[in-house]
Amino acid sequence: MNIAVFLSDLSVCGGSQRAFLQNVHYLLSKGHEISIYCCTLDKLRCFPPMWNGLEYLKVKKLDIDFNGPRLLFRRPFISLDVSRYIDVHDIYYFWDNVGLWLSLGVRLRRRKNVIWCAIDMPDYYYCGVYEDSKTYMDFGLVKRCLRKSRDFFHRAVDRYVFGSSVAHCIVHVGKNAKLVKTFLDLESTVAYPVADIAFKGLAAQREHVEPIFVTSIAAMFPYRRFEDLISAAAILMKRGVVINLVVAGETKFSPDYFEKLKALVEFSELGSTVILRGALTEIELKDILLRTKIFVWCNHNQSWGVIVPEAITAGVPVIVSRTSGVSEIIAHERHGLIVDSKSPIELAQAIERMLFDKEFVKRSTKAAELEILPKLTLDVHGKTVENVLFEFSQ
Repeated sequence: MNIAVFLSDLSVCGGSQRAFLQNVHYLLSKGHEISIYCCTLDKLRCFPPMWNGLEYLKVKKLDIDFNGPRLLFRRPFISLDVSRYIDVHDIYYFWDNVGLWLSLGVRLRRRKNVIWCAIDMPDYYYCGVYEDSKTYMDFGLVKRCLRKSRDFFHRAVDRYVFGSSVAHCIVHVGKNAKLVKTFLDLESTVAYPVADIAFKGLAAQREHVEPIFVTSIAAMFPYRRFEDLISAAAILMKRGVVINLVVAGETKFSPDYFEKLKALVEFSELGSTVILRGALTEIELKDILLRTKIFVWCNHNQSWGVIVPEAITAGVPVIVSRTSGVSEIIAHERHGLIVDSKSPIELAQAIERMLFDKEFVKRSTKAAELEILPKLTLDVHGKTVENVLFEFSQ
């Protein structure tokens, strides 16, 4: 097949970018012809090792910023214009938010066979990520109203976009399959993300290293709920349990949120026990996971959490929020601990248990490795994606 693959941002190290490039490598290994389209591109900042072997691919940068606030109501029309620069392919495989807009342009230009990989966008619009928060890290009234207005506009356009342009959807979690069916009347196929085997060697190395960190890593967005983890650390400190906390991720998407986290650390008087930092290189990520005692994913609704199975691959015990996508494949008490989102007290209790219940940690980490990782291989994921693309390219 001659496949066009699209992702808005290929300039950062994020879960979407890693999964996207994994898909590209798999499809290439099966003999398909791949063309990559993106809005931003920086191979030196977006998993440089993963570009090895992709040098000869056609990569076309679409000169448009889909995240600019001024483009909110112009996006559909810009998509029509940009789509003129998209070549003819057997199938069009869109990832993330760019799929919402470019797919419309592609279809109206008489190009069919559009597949959308809904990583987490349905959650973004239909689960009230911003509207249901009442905590100290919440947005102000004006910003909440603006976001509600934006989401209302997006929902209206989505129905037209999907009704007229998208043939099928690939989702990373079953919950999203229900959402796209309910709100967009679109059928979908679940393809769980891949646990990168590059982290597997860390498990053996951990036997010779004393893990010291409680860690959470993700691009900085308010729905990551890092404030819950910082608050949990403050709760534990009051109980006399001091943890070394690392919170890291790309900050360019929400710099204000990153500044609020800094202020919360200072307000909570956690001092040097908390390390807040920006994007990590692949080497830095592996180094931190090697020294991580517990990995926490306290995300609320939005993302699946590709980093969680990577932590499991590295032999790290995990705590995840009940509303995150990855909780769908983790059994509470068997593979790790699941806590309610936006619940610092429950999170503190879970961290404390893992710090002192070594037998549980050993047992759950082993069970996660044996029972979860086999479901998250590149062969399993890639074959599912390839079958969908082949079916709708006919």
